[in-house]
Amino acid sequence: KWQQPDIVGANGGYVDVDHLVYTIYNSSEKEVKKDIKGLEATVTFDNDGEQQLESFTVNAKYTDTSADNKGASVETNSLIAGAAYTIPFEESWADAKAATSLWTKDAVSGKSYDASWYARADADYDGNGGGADMTGYAAGAASRWCSPKLDLSATTQPVASLFVKIPSGNMEFALQVQTEYGEWQNIAQLTEATEWTPITVDLSPYRSKCIRLGLLGTCVTDINYVYVDQLTVAETLSSVESAATDDVSIIPGIGRITVVTATPVDVKVFNAAGALVYTGNISTTETISLNAGIYIIKADAHIKKAIVR
Repeated sequence: KWQQPDIVGANGGYVDVDHLVYTIYNSSEKEVKKDIKGLEATVTFDNDGEQQLESFTVNAKYTDTSADNKGASVETNSLIAGAAYTIPFEESWADAKAATSLWTKDAVSGKSYDASWYARADADYDGNGGGADMTGYAAGAASRWCSPKLDLSATTQPVASLFVKIPSGNMEFALQVQTEYGEWQNIAQLTEATEWTPITVDLSPYRSKCIRLGLLGTCVTDINYVYVDQLTVAETLSSVESAATDDVSIIPGIGRITVVTATPVDVKVFNAAGALVYTGNISTTETISLNAGIYIIKADAHIKKAIVR
C-alpha cells in the first residue's frame, strides 16, 4: 500500500491525482506490475532458495505520458525473499561465523559505528569456537541483529532458547520478535548476567509463516559487551506420563538436548533401545550432547520424549 500524492507538486504545480497510474519495480529495477489505478497492489516474489533482501519501488505518472516520463518514486520497506527456516532452528556461530542466513543489522540508536553485532570466538558458550558479540562504544547506542525468517505456522508450542552473558555489566539485552514485518516486540530482557544465563521464551503467540528474532543490545555506559550463544527454536516436548507439576523444560536441538529446571533434578536419558546414555543431577541448565535419534528423558517425576536431529 502507498499514499496518494499531494495535489501540490514538488515544484508548486497542480497534481491531478485522479489521472495517475502507478508502476512497481523490484530492486533490480525490473517492472513487476504497471498501470495500477488504486493505492495498493499484490506482488509475489521467490520464496524458494537462499534468503535475500528484496524491496520494491512505486512510481507515479499520468495515464497519457510515455513510459519514460516517470514522476517521483517511493521505496517500500525491505522484505526477505527465499525459503523460511522451519524448526528445529539453531544458530551457535561455530568457528565465529553464522551457519544460517540471512542475518541483518539495525542501528536502533546512535551511529552504526557506535554499536554493532559480530560473530566472534570470545563469545563462546558451547565450546564450538564462536558466539554472537555486541560491542557498544557509546552510552545510549543500541544495535539489533535480526535472524533469518522462520515459519512457525505448523508448530504447536514453539519455544526459543539461548544463553546470554554480559561480562562487563552496564549493558541491557532484549530478545525481540517481529511477525509479518510488523513492529519489534520485547519478549525477554536481561540487565545483569556476569555468567552465562539461559533464557527460554514461549513463541506460541507468534506462530506465523514469517517471524524473525532480534538480539537487541543497548549500551548503558561507554565500551561494554553482551554475548549470545546457542540460539534454538524448537517444539516444546509433551509429557509421556503425567506429572503433578511441570517445571522442567526439555529443549531439543541439533546433536543435543538442553534441560532447564528451576530446582535440582536427577536426570536420566535413555535411547530408543532402552540403554542409559546419560545420568546426572541438574540444578539450573545443562546441555547434553547426543547422537541423532529418539530419547526418553526422566527428570524426577517427569518422563518426556525428545527427537534429536
